[in-house]
Amino acid sequence: MRSHLYEADHDDFRASVRTFVEKEIAPFHDQWERDSIVPREVWTAGGAQGFLGIDQEERFGGGGVRDFRYQAVLSEEMTRVGASGVGFTLHNDVVSPYLRDLATEEQQARWVPGFCSGELITAIAMTEPGTGSDLQGITTTARRDGEDWVLNGSKTFITNGINADLVIVVARTNPDAPASKGTSLLVVERGMPGFERGATWTRSASRPRTPRSCSSPTSGCRRPTCSAPPTAVSCT
Repeated sequence: MRSHLYEADHDDFRASVRTFVEKEIAPFHDQWERDSIVPREVWTAGGAQGFLGIDQEERFGGGGVRDFRYQAVLSEEMTRVGASGVGFTLHNDVVSPYLRDLATEEQQARWVPGFCSGELITAIAMTEPGTGSDLQGITTTARRDGEDWVLNGSKTFITNGINADLVIVVARTNPDAPASKGTSLLVVERGMPGFERGATWTRSASRPRTPRSCSSPTSGCRRPTCSAPPTAVSCT
């Protein structure tokens, strides 16, 4: 089918992406599937080519381009070779807008350069065992404890989870409010004491205490919250 969506710049970008995918991804993807992990070196290689953080500001190493067609090209070329395990699209399409539009200047300076270089891999934790992606039915909670937040619950099927350095976790912060009003996004960073990595297909959390915290019931976090490894984690 002939497409009329793209212009010459998008076609040039597609050629670069296709060359990268055919050289760096397609020959190895079956092995990555067997290993249940994509090497982090693929992410830094993609970042070096300008495929990550396309819509982030240039001062942070991003492409400075708010044109989703570039991200669509990347997604199409990944799909063309069946590269289901390389989560560039989740990183770019889902997480990037949160960092771009909701993070503070300090957070952006801390996270976005690595986001664009591929040194900081991201994920989002929404799906729960027994609940699926019905966010109004989530049971994960976060409550204030002094200056910290205590996060309790389980998440599963986290794209990029095993490699993730930063995870956006959806949790109920006001159990008395309707689900659409009492839900927050908590930024969870790798390395918080009390978390440990588990199976590559699930992620759970239980009572992490955060050194710094935030909550924004409808629009996401504005200060760093907690730190955690990705996939299956537990805290005591």
